[in-house]
Formats: sequence, C-alpha cells, structure tokens
Amino acid sequence: MDDDPEGVLAKYSRGIIASTNENLPWSYLDRFCFVSELGNLNFTIKYPSDLGIQSLLLYYDTSDQWDAVYDTNLTCEQRVARLDPENNQQIRLTPIGDEFWDPTTRCVFEEHDALQWTVCRGNRRFVSRRARWWYLAVSNCEPGSQRGNSSMNFINSNSNSSSSSNYSDIEMGYGIYADYTLEMTNGDPNDLFFYHFSADEFYILPVNVTFLLLETVLLLMSMAVSCALKSRNLLHQTFKLYQFSIVLECVSLFFLSFAYYLYALNGFGINQLKQMGMFMRGFQTSLFLLLLLLIAKGYTITRGRLSASSICKLVSFIFSYMVVYIAMFFYAQKMFDSAKVTYVSESMPGYCLAGLRIIGWLSYAFSSITTANKYPGKRGFYSVMGALMTLWFLMGPISILIANFVMDKWVREEVVNLVECCVTFYGFFVFMVLTWPSAANRNFPFHVRTTQIGDSYPGDFPQNNYEARYTKNEENGDPTTRNEHIHLSMDNNPRGIASNREDLDLTPRE
Repeated sequence: MDDDPEGVLAKYSRGIIASTNENLPWSYLDRFCFVSELGNLNFTIKYPSDLGIQSLLLYYDTSDQWDAVYDTNLTCEQRVARLDPENNQQIRLTPIGDEFWDPTTRCVFEEHDALQWTVCRGNRRFVSRRARWWYLAVSNCEPGSQRGNSSMNFINSNSNSSSSSNYSDIEMGYGIYADYTLEMTNGDPNDLFFYHFSADEFYILPVNVTFLLLETVLLLMSMAVSCALKSRNLLHQTFKLYQFSIVLECVSLFFLSFAYYLYALNGFGINQLKQMGMFMRGFQTSLFLLLLLLIAKGYTITRGRLSASSICKLVSFIFSYMVVYIAMFFYAQKMFDSAKVTYVSESMPGYCLAGLRIIGWLSYAFSSITTANKYPGKRGFYSVMGALMTLWFLMGPISILIANFVMDKWVREEVVNLVECCVTFYGFFVFMVLTWPSAANRNFPFHVRTTQIGDSYPGDFPQNNYEARYTKNEENGDPTTRNEHIHLSMDNNPRGIASNREDLDLTPRE
C-alpha cells in the first residue's frame, strides 16, 4: 500500500465506535473490495487524546488474516500481531514528533468541549495480486496506549450519516473511542460505472441498464402481440399474466438501476430503492412461476377452469414461495454479520427457496406430461416448452449452490446479478417465441377463442380446431355434428373457433 496525498470523494462510511471492553480494545469498522493499484482509501479518525495512541488496522481476505482474527478468542495484541509491518497494514494515529509517528498519516491536536482530541487524516492505495476484500478495524492495545478503568457506555453507530457524541460527559479510561469517516474508491473519479463501487459490484449497473432496455423492447413486442391476439379474440388470461410479469421486471430493473446510479454519483445511494427492486423481482418471479404452472395444467389451452383442489394447491405454493423470498431478505438484514462477506442466499430461507423452485419444476413437469398425454394435439407445444423451461426452473437452485460454495467472493455479486437477469429474460423470450401468433409457429398453443367459450368455460376445450361434437337430432334421432351449426370461417362467424393455422397468422396482409 502506497501513500497518495490527493483526497477524493468516494463510498462513504461514517460512524462512532466506542467500547469499554478492557480485555479486547479492538473493533471492526467496515470492509471494501479494492482493485489492485486502483483501490484507494481516504480516512479521517478523531479520538480523545487521553485514551493514548489508537491504530487503524487493515486486514485482507485470507485464512491467516481476517478469518484468523475476527470472531475468535485471540487477544487484541495477538490480532495486531497478525499484520505484516512491511505491508503498511497498521497505521498509528499519532501526531508528528511522537516516537510512534506514522509519516503517511497527518495528525494534529484539536480542542473541543474543553477536551484535547487527536484528529488524523490519511490515505492508502492498495496493491495486490488480485482484487481483494479489505477489512478495517481500530485498536488501542499497542505501545503508547493508556490503560485504566473506564465507565464509558458502549456505543456502536455505523451509518452513512453524520454522527456526534458528547465525550465530555464520559469518564476517560482504557478502551476505544473513534469518530471516523471512510472514503473508499476504485479507479478514476470520472468513471461512473466503477469509481464508487466495490470490485464485486463493478458491472451491476451497466448489466441492469442493458437488461432494462431489453425487457422494455420485449414488453413493447408483447403489447403488439396482445393487440393482434385481441383482434382475433385469442387474448387469454395467461398471456395477460405474462405481460404483467414483464412489467414487474421492468419496474424492478428501473428501481435497481436508479439505486445504483445514485450510489455511483455520490457514494451514498438510497438502499430502500434497491430493496424495493429486489422485492419486485421476487414478485415477478412468483407470478411467472404461477403462469408456467397454469400452462402446465392446460389452463386457457386445453381447459377453461381448474378444479378447486388445483387452485388451492397453486395458491398455497405461490404464497409460500413469496413468503420465503421475503423472509430471505429480512433474515439477511437482521442476522448477517456485516464483518463477513455473505450473499443473501446463504441462509436457511435461501435454501428453502431453492427447494421450492425444484418442487415447482417437478410439479410443472408432471402436469405437462399429464396434459400432453390427455391432449395429443398439444404434445408438440408441451414437449418444446417443457424442455426449454426446465433450464429456467433449475438455473435458480444451481446458481445459488454455485454462488454459495464455488464462486469467489470478490466477483460473486456481479456474476449472480448477471445470471438472474439472463435467466429472467430467457424465460420471457422463450414464452414469447412459443406463443408468437404466426402461421410458421407450429407450437402456437391457443386455438379456442375467448368469445366462443370464455376463460371460465366449464369443461375441457376441443382438442383441435376441427373436433366434431356429436349431438342427437331431436326430430329424427340421426346423429349430426355441431359443425353443421357452427361455421368456422372467420369471415362468416367472427365468434367461431380458429379454423386453421393460416387463420392464426397475425402478420399484416396485403
């Protein structure tokens, strides 16, 4: 780590750390993933001079560094001893002239509230073989610190807002008290996509913006298709649910993109926007999952109504999926330790969500096979969709397992975000292709018009466009077909069943 005197704005972390733990005057501050030779830390730390000399400690992400000191039984001295002096990982916060003076740090004495404070400002540039997570801590157990009894109350405030505390009411003694501001960056200040971001978040903003544009294009295409389907009375509820899922994904990506954009501008951002975007994505995933299960059961394709038991099972499953998804984020917010690099899926709710996704796939596969066997005319559609949508179902659990157990932590967040965007777009695109209303689409699933029977049709749909349903001629008892009373030509009966594939071609005609 080399000294760089130029101060810059960056990702901000502000707060006050105060502790009276006489046995362990050592406390964690924050963490950041720095890129080699581009990572930069600016810090300002203020503490009462009567506490002696405090130090800023910099640990990196190896088993003999941070993992060996955090949440262990090591003493403060033993934790400091883990640092390599040649790497400039310990910064003594003391003014010039002191025997423990650090030439890379500028410290002065200031008077506030009739107390003398040591105020230190400094900078570090990080050089390593790869992008690394660096963990910042403060200690007060090295030579030059002052030991004694203390009645200081415990304070631990770590936020992105200004913090203040009236230290004049506290009896001095041995412990830690640090009012700190940390500014962490990567790269050039003019680089919007990288400067304020931790290395594991580098490509999240451009990926989200790109997929927001792609999803918007897909939404516009679905609107054009829905207009064409509506003109032919083929706009079923399942396609409307598909459109609503795309809308939710667009809203989700907008919130996420805007949240990361604000963070890129000032290093603060609005975390509530990010959380809202993630919740909208979970809602979207739940609705698209519901859509696939409805399609698998033949709703609006081979039947107009589901049984009460099927509806109850679907509602219970989707409700459980949404509850577990929300619980996963609340669990991460309340239970995860900020001093450890963890992903939201590294929890019991995360693994339960993966399990529910697999259960959904098994239900989807079983229902699709059952429907295809009962309606041979739809085997082509269900075979193709079943094979393609299996990837959509399984990529969720697979990505969770890879992210939690295989992927490097300094690239995990951006890679998982990319995979989630790709899988979501893949599912929407496959459904769009399979339901594209063209004569060339042999897998077009809808053949019964909404005005002929409606989505609440009490029985099963005809298996094909030409199916004849026999009735008894009341006058002479001869069997006659319903086709004698229903004209299938759209020109003569706009409320009839679609007669052939050419009639389903919604492309403009000359």
